[in-house]
Amino acid sequence: MATAQLPQDFKEFLKLLNEEQLEYLMINLPDLLKNKKAADRHKDLDDIEHLSQK
Repeated sequence: MATAQLPQDFKEFLKLLNEEQLEYLMINLPDLLKNKKAADRHKDLDDIEHLSQK
């Protein structure tokens, strides 16, 4: 499994979630783009354009 490099502030945020035993889901970029395309909303299509440039 590939390991993502996360910014320190995001790591700290996840640590806080874990300390509070909160559940959360994470989605990878290809699946996020797929979901946004399926939603077919103007905002999501705009997000796809900007996220695809990274």
